[in-house]
Amino acid sequence: MSLGFEVMGLAARVRWGVPPKVQTPASHMLLVVTLSEVKYLVDVGFGVTTPSAPLRLDSRDVQVTPHGNYKITEEQGYYELAFEQSRGWQTLYQFNLEPKQDADYKVFNWYVSTHPDSVFVRNLVAARIVGQYRYTLRNHEFKRYLGGELLDVIALTDPEQVITCLRTHFNIKAPVALHSALMAIFDDINCKTG
Repeated sequence: MSLGFEVMGLAARVRWGVPPKVQTPASHMLLVVTLSEVKYLVDVGFGVTTPSAPLRLDSRDVQVTPHGNYKITEEQGYYELAFEQSRGWQTLYQFNLEPKQDADYKVFNWYVSTHPDSVFVRNLVAARIVGQYRYTLRNHEFKRYLGGELLDVIALTDPEQVITCLRTHFNIKAPVALHSALMAIFDDINCKTG
């Protein structure tokens, strides 16, 4: 049975928040979905700046989604995805159209889940879109966004607040082992501020 579309897995080099001269590995999974001969960039996992709608890969115009504006540029087969913020356009990542296999993603996932330089090893990270809002959690900071703009930041003060936040805003039931990991995060925060 055919659903009428084709999917190609790709990998991107994250550039968001990275100085221009710093090299990054191709470690972010994204998809190109072809539907009625039109190619769309589909990404469901880039945190606070995840596009909340498919983006036309062949368009160089600003693409408006319910949660912000995006722009794809291309030069000599290399693409960049940028997100519009109040301070201007921010490049999220760079990619090409070389298809990736499941074996490639195993290597990428191993890196982001085990390497000491990976943001996912050093931090508790969660993101979710609910209606018109985006929610993010990074360690002890819960943030709420509307249309790409930050509305508020709440500093959570203990592990129980983080676990409640995960359950309430992200629909995540935290494993028991998370409590001790959170204690270490809060001990570190207290050492830096105390």
